[in-house]
Amino acid sequence: MYRAYNALCIMRNARADTLSSPLTALRAKDNTMIENFPRTIADLDRLRNAPINNLLRRLGVAPVGTLAEKRALVKFHIGVVVTTSAVPVP
Repeated sequence: MYRAYNALCIMRNARADTLSSPLTALRAKDNTMIENFPRTIADLDRLRNAPINNLLRRLGVAPVGTLAEKRALVKFHIGVVVTTSAVPVP
């Protein structure tokens, strides 16, 4: 059940084209809404390690890599295709 819902959310999130574009929250494998889902791409780019790790786990993805790699993993799994980041790269 969650897969069909998430497929629709991923299609919506693929249309997010600015940092302020709203994101549609996905459901976890247990079909519950993922709590504390970022509202925008900018919100996602501001997440730190603990929240991003939790989000990845709820998406069923192992939280491995650098913080930037984890953010990219989340974007991939929720359908975000823009390459813009709100966090400056050092």
